[in-house]
Amino acid sequence: MVRCVRGFAVVRRMVLHVAAGCWAEGGGLSEAVAWLAYEQARLGLRVTLVFLDCLPEHPMVARCREAGVRVRTFRCRPRNPLFFSFGLLMALPRLMREAERVCIHGCWTFPVWWAARCARKARVPCLHSPHGSLAPLSLNRGRLRKALAWRLFDRQALRGADLLHATSERLSLIHISEPTRRRGIS
Repeated sequence: MVRCVRGFAVVRRMVLHVAAGCWAEGGGLSEAVAWLAYEQARLGLRVTLVFLDCLPEHPMVARCREAGVRVRTFRCRPRNPLFFSFGLLMALPRLMREAERVCIHGCWTFPVWWAARCARKARVPCLHSPHGSLAPLSLNRGRLRKALAWRLFDRQALRGADLLHATSERLSLIHISEPTRRRGIS
């Protein structure tokens, strides 16, 4: 899309939202991501929502499409613990080059790690919102897998974000660079 501002052509680039999923069973994260994309599209922004199609979509995704959100889903095998998708691996770098900014939602999954890496490589400003993924209750489920994921991927993904969206006071107190064990993150 191109519009003119005082004789200059301005290309309207997009906001890219990346999450592992926007699924009907996905709970608060799925609904929050879809609502955010929907409202941004209603405000006139060009929005693309990217997630995996392992499970049925959240009903809000249909409203996103009606509001003009470009929804891109990628195949993922069910019961895939890291939510790896070869299609996402190939497509996300191109989508990132089209984006003016990226919003990454959640932790502990391949789409989050890959989006963070692609954003850094493309030098696209990045907002990362863990959406409760760093809450004690969440951290206790799959503790060993999350400890490994934190050391290998998630800490780097959060450190690379230009803005960390803290949805609780506890999260706002976490310093990504200091040892995580002291703050309750394995």
